[in-house]
Amino acid sequence: MEEIGYNRPTKAWDNSDRDMEYKFTHPQHPIVLIELHGNLVHYPSLRRRTSFGLSELLEAGEGDGEAPIALLATAIVHASLGHKFDKLQILVDVLQAARQLKTDDYDKAANILITLRLGLECAVCLSVVGELFDDETARALAMHFRSGALVKVGRSLITPDSIVQAPSNTKLSSSWRRRKTFRLLQYLPQS
Repeated sequence: MEEIGYNRPTKAWDNSDRDMEYKFTHPQHPIVLIELHGNLVHYPSLRRRTSFGLSELLEAGEGDGEAPIALLATAIVHASLGHKFDKLQILVDVLQAARQLKTDDYDKAANILITLRLGLECAVCLSVVGELFDDETARALAMHFRSGALVKVGRSLITPDSIVQAPSNTKLSSSWRRRKTFRLLQYLPQS
């Protein structure tokens, strides 16, 4: 990246290596930010439960990193494990990825994503996307994931309101607390 003119922004602390996320900007185009991820699950303690790097991407797509299931997995991991549902924009990515799946592939997608230990994230993320955008595809796909106690709690925490309020809230707001509590659920072992 540096050979083609991009620089890594400097800051007082740099967790790039720990988070496996590297950011680059270009001096002539300061509003463009390029991120390179070694793993979309940034926190090492959370990566003990689930991880999403190149090998998981290829596993999701059965060798094809651009397969619909791989793209759906990427969008769900980015929204739920990377950003804690803090941006509506990333849920649009989940919606668009879900719409690329054929109905006949829902069971296959669920099996692959559960094998990757993403069942909780998929169930909650697809449910909220279905509700936010009134989308039957996301709702139908969400039904292919088990609805255990953690999923039920997760669905009660991550609601359309908690997402819509996320950009304007403080650390004391209900939305922030609900999304932070969901993150704690993600640390629990999944069956």
